[in-house]
Amino acid sequence: RFGNPRYGRLGSLRYTSAVQNTSPNLCPRALSTVILLPEAVTDVANGYGWYENQELGLGEEFLRCLERAYALIAAHPLHYPVRFDSFRRILVRRFPNAVYFDHNEQTVFIHYVFHCAQDPERLVRRLKPPNG
Repeated sequence: RFGNPRYGRLGSLRYTSAVQNTSPNLCPRALSTVILLPEAVTDVANGYGWYENQELGLGEEFLRCLERAYALIAAHPLHYPVRFDSFRRILVRRFPNAVYFDHNEQTVFIHYVFHCAQDPERLVRRLKPPNG
């Protein structure tokens, strides 16, 4: 888990999943390390603050749902569809957010925790390569 919601949870850049693959339909693989890039940490902090202001405890539920999404990504990164260039996407349970990530053999990099009501151009600007 991430720890204190004001400091460790929101400021943490690394998360290693502890979810085990129990599905007989998916081949077993080593769990990936999930790294939240600084912009994604800011996205999570902003979302946490907004949800906590709406209802006490809702921000914590948002973080729990994100943690579950990170664990699923760590266990099966190839399971999620490519939605933008080379970035894959997982939808966050119970919240109108999508997590955009890319990966290599050992590591998943979270680039954007996108609120789906935002202008889609923000997504394009964030994920577009600097020279593209």
